[in-house]
Amino acid sequence: MAASVGYARPMDTRYRLVPLLVLAAACAPPAEAPEQLEDLCTYVFTHFDDEDPEALEAGLVNLDAWLANGDNLAQTVEGYQISNLDQAAIEGIDTSTQKVSGLVGAAVAKEHPWSLRDMAVATVTADWAEVVPKNYDVYERTFTKDKSCFPDRDCKRIAATAYAEAKFAGLIEVVTRNRIQFRWVESEELGWVLLHRSWLTEPADVSLDSIAVNAQYFLAVTLPASGDTTRMMATWMDADYGALPVTEDGAKREIVKSMSKQGDAIDEWLAEN
Repeated sequence: MAASVGYARPMDTRYRLVPLLVLAAACAPPAEAPEQLEDLCTYVFTHFDDEDPEALEAGLVNLDAWLANGDNLAQTVEGYQISNLDQAAIEGIDTSTQKVSGLVGAAVAKEHPWSLRDMAVATVTADWAEVVPKNYDVYERTFTKDKSCFPDRDCKRIAATAYAEAKFAGLIEVVTRNRIQFRWVESEELGWVLLHRSWLTEPADVSLDSIAVNAQYFLAVTLPASGDTTRMMATWMDADYGALPVTEDGAKREIVKSMSKQGDAIDEWLAEN
C-alpha cells in the first residue's frame, strides 16, 4: 500500500498568464492555505512525471481525502495562497529559469458537472483558443503525437509545446512559450485521475521593458466525484511589475481569479459542445 503523504489518513487548467495590468494595491490576499494543501500541491507537481506512479497515487488519494473533509472543498473554491515550490520539484524540467525563489502561488478548486472524458476533451484535444476565446490573440499547441488517443486512455501520457500571444489593457503585448504534460493515473481507491502540468520554458517576452515574467508553473488535478469531477489548480509565478502599483497580495488574488475564470470557460465550452 502506498504511504500517506502530507498528513496521516484518514482525515475525513496554466494556460493563461496572469493579467499584467492589475491595479491591485488595495486588494486583500487569498487566505493562507492549510499546510496539507500546500504540501500536496508541491508533492503532486514533484512526482508528476514518475515512471512508477505509486508515490503519485498516494498524493492523489490524500488530496482527494483532504478536499472531501468537512468544508475544505467549499473553502478552496474561494482560493488559497500557497508557498513556493521546492527546488526538487523542478529538477529535470526544461526551463531556462530553473528557480523557485520569488514565486507567488495560489490554488483553487472547482466542481464540474462533466465526466473525466469530457474534461480531457476540453483541456487536451479541443482547440484551447476556442475554449478560452477571450484570453489570446494567438494560441498554438503542438503535440508530440496524435492527441485523439488521450480522452479514451488509448494513451496514458501526452506532451505538447505551446506558443501564445496576448494583449493586456490593449497596450502590453506578451508572448509565452510553455511545455505541457498530461497523464492519466489509476488508483485503487479513486479510479482514474486526470493530471496536467505546464511551465514557461523561458521568461515571457513583454513589450513593456519594466515588466518581467520570469517563471510560471501550473498544476491541475481532475478527480472523479460521484459521476462529476473536481478540478484543483495551482499556479506559482515569479513576476516583476516595475512601476505598476501591483502588490504581491493583489497578484495572488489575480492568480485565483484567472484560474476560476478558466474553470468557468471550460464549463461554458462543454455546455455548447
